[in-house]
Amino acid sequence: MKLIRSVLLAAVLTLLGTAPTVAQTGHDLFQQALVKERADGDLRGAIAIYERIAQEFAADRALAAKALVQTGRCHEKLGNEDAQRAYWRVVQEYPDQTDMAQEARMRLSALQRVVVREGPSGVVVREVPYEGRPSFDGRHVVYTDWTTFDIAIRDMRADTTRRLTTTGSPGEQMQLGMDPALSPDGRYVAYEWHDPTSQSYFDLRIVPADGSGPPRVLYDTSGFYMMGPTWSWDGKHIAIARYPTSTLYHTITDDARTDLIWVSVDDGSVRVLNSYAPSGYQGLSHSPDDRYVVHEVYVEGDSVQSDIFVTATDGSGSRPIVEHPATDRLLGWIPGTEWVLFLSDRANMWGAWAVRVVGGHARGEPRLVHAGMGHTIPKGFNGAGDLHYLVPVRWFRTYVAAFDAVTGEVDTASAQLLPGSTTAPEWSPDGLHLAFRAEESYSRLGTYPRRLRTLDITTGEIRPLAAHLDVSGMRWSLDGESIVVSAFDESAKTRNHHGGVYRVDVNTGDVQFLIELPRDPGWWYGHTGVLTTDGGSLFYARQGLESQGETKGTDGVIVRRDLLSGTELELYRHPNLLARFFSVSPTEQYLVFAVMEDEGARLMIMDVATRSVRELARSDDLSNVERVSVSWTSDGQHVMYLLTDKSGSTFWRASVAGGDPEQLLRSFPFQGAISSDGSHLAYTVGQASDRHMVMENLKAVLER
Repeated sequence: MKLIRSVLLAAVLTLLGTAPTVAQTGHDLFQQALVKERADGDLRGAIAIYERIAQEFAADRALAAKALVQTGRCHEKLGNEDAQRAYWRVVQEYPDQTDMAQEARMRLSALQRVVVREGPSGVVVREVPYEGRPSFDGRHVVYTDWTTFDIAIRDMRADTTRRLTTTGSPGEQMQLGMDPALSPDGRYVAYEWHDPTSQSYFDLRIVPADGSGPPRVLYDTSGFYMMGPTWSWDGKHIAIARYPTSTLYHTITDDARTDLIWVSVDDGSVRVLNSYAPSGYQGLSHSPDDRYVVHEVYVEGDSVQSDIFVTATDGSGSRPIVEHPATDRLLGWIPGTEWVLFLSDRANMWGAWAVRVVGGHARGEPRLVHAGMGHTIPKGFNGAGDLHYLVPVRWFRTYVAAFDAVTGEVDTASAQLLPGSTTAPEWSPDGLHLAFRAEESYSRLGTYPRRLRTLDITTGEIRPLAAHLDVSGMRWSLDGESIVVSAFDESAKTRNHHGGVYRVDVNTGDVQFLIELPRDPGWWYGHTGVLTTDGGSLFYARQGLESQGETKGTDGVIVRRDLLSGTELELYRHPNLLARFFSVSPTEQYLVFAVMEDEGARLMIMDVATRSVRELARSDDLSNVERVSVSWTSDGQHVMYLLTDKSGSTFWRASVAGGDPEQLLRSFPFQGAISSDGSHLAYTVGQASDRHMVMENLKAVLER
């Protein structure tokens, strides 16, 4: 039978014209892959062809989605985890192909119901189609509605949702509800409210879960940030962590402390239960008898290692229950048990571990209950002891393709795919090397570290650089010998390290510290620097914080800094400067940047010698641009910029002499950069998403 199928399929291919001398279409290749998969049983060979179809014939979206689904099926038969990656690509990149997207979701659901067995029972992990923190009875979940920024509640049984707040706003004066938690009896929801127009900025509120009354401010934080409100089991208190807002941006000073506070639901009175070094996600959880609150604490003097502590609610003290050189992050106290669940990388991989706690003391060694967790954000338990949690998923793919700047055509068929999850491509001035960020998986800091890489497009060699730096922004020096990055140094074991600007030599890999970033978070997220050709000066731009909805009156600036003397010359100042557009011409004659004003966004050009500024281009939609790339022709006479918003990407070329910009390309949404000679385009596709998971059967496993 196998031979008959092979002969018949081969005959079909012959009729379709798939002889070696005839050009192959995507559908021809698909039939070839089917032969390998179903007739020959060559699954790996079939996968290679399916993946080729998805890359070379991406314009035929129906065929590409179908090929990816078949790729996933083949990986499933081989027992490979890459099956999930193939299905996720269909869900994320081809939602318009409804049949294939639905099939991919079904296969993902089946694959993600993974059982880790320890005898007759085991932990079950499955994906659910909703987000949120569960009620004790499991019927409801509460969450932030990111379309309105309000707090909402979902009835899982009736499949209905209802907003509990009505003043959320994603606009310039952002009003935002966060971290909602249902009381054990399900009557109230506690949450944090963010309001930049108020004196306190953050406060703790509660609102009736049935919508029968307005929200009530329970505690005014008076300038502190809050995270992780957790109800006591008797419903009389809420535990929450408060700490300075600077700790959100790697700007942790030596004297910064986190206060674990206990707030009375009756009158809003506050007791400080503990004060300790700040950590990252401040998850909190009560013991079943309400005698203790469990939480995580950074080890003093170490910016990454954290342990698990319990603090008595009567104020009698605090002690560690998990101490280990690894990073340990709290998942929560499993309701009705003596077990505390936590995430740890102690076995050279992230997994869920549990430790038994009696009378505030650990009993016995922690047990591994589920391996391979990855980046995990706990959302809470229901009464059955099932953990709801969120897994952020990032999978970005960067391609390097030949490009015709005259016709706007991109040769996607022969594009080179860079390995791994990669973003932010930047071309060297000569167009022969590409810098980009490679995203690693989960780090000890609880984030996805972004590592600097370079690609030699002549040889195809990829080089890792500055392995200890988590890179935010980067620009090539004008001589192409180094790259300037704004980055967080993960090797700096000090709490007052909050990022810096570094020069990375692309030939030797040497890293040179240039300047320290101030504690102001705007420098970390909106800083761009370019070294001059002689390496003696640094042009840099700082984002205007007013444009980010941050502190009013904090202007953006463009500065030239002499690296030997440290003296700085301010070249330009604007409250709404957009630093991500900042670039320097190859001749150092011009600077390009963008500003936001009432009449719209403007791309500006400055003559460095005279410091005169004029408009280069204008865009009403610049405020909505999600990604941007600015580069120059090698003679420095034209600026090339790529704008990407939700509707697509547009590539423009503007002359420094003036005149209307010329549109060269509009395509599917991507992040990209054009080489100086216009011959190559590096572009990134993909997106970040969240998977909402439930871990079940924990009590049965731990009580054996």
